[in-house]
Amino acid sequence: MSVHDRYRQFVSDQREFFDSLISEDWETYFSEDWDKLRRFEIAELFHRIQPATVLDIGCGCGFHDKEMAQYPFVRKIHAIDYSSKSIEAANRQYPHPKVSRTTADLRELVGSDYELVVSWQVFEHLDEPDEYFTSALRVLQSGGWLVIFTPNRLRLSNIKRILKRQPIQYCDPQHYYEYTPKELKSFGDRFGLSFVDWFGYGISGDKRIDRLAMDKKLKLGRRLPWLADSFGIVFRKP
Repeated sequence: MSVHDRYRQFVSDQREFFDSLISEDWETYFSEDWDKLRRFEIAELFHRIQPATVLDIGCGCGFHDKEMAQYPFVRKIHAIDYSSKSIEAANRQYPHPKVSRTTADLRELVGSDYELVVSWQVFEHLDEPDEYFTSALRVLQSGGWLVIFTPNRLRLSNIKRILKRQPIQYCDPQHYYEYTPKELKSFGDRFGLSFVDWFGYGISGDKRIDRLAMDKKLKLGRRLPWLADSFGIVFRKP
């Protein structure tokens, strides 16, 4: 039985889930298409901003850290995850001299050290999303950027379900809630952040689209952001 099969219901503290997932089902962290998607996310982000110091919240297997570190303007990346097995795997599989990683919870960090605080497919797992913003802003420099990458609840596949009067589906049972860009923007407004930009990427849910190569699906999602599978949203701290 796979780890995902053992965790069919949402659990608030997912350390054990991710410890097991990365230890037992490593293959789920790798595919050529996923590598293309992750590189696309980083390229889209760094097209908009060029931070020197980065905090990666919930770094998982560490792929994003190593890819970000290869950009010349990035000087230092600190990555955290509350799954100790994830940190072990990240350090083993994706080391880089600019990257340090720690087993930690965001709520434990202090000090305004970073120009960019970013998370990749983490926010949707949290059952206390306000704590994420409070903690992230505590360690973000004035003038720094907070960026969240997350699934789009109203992606094409879910719009089609709504039109058929079927319930919306989440990507993963360990997602507490999946958001729309408008909903995430409202978080930024409440916490006094300036909205900078948002962008969609990737699209699926139609047989003709699903047959396309990943590169084409990524770009099509960028052209049709409201229907995209995922989006990134960029805020700036005053």
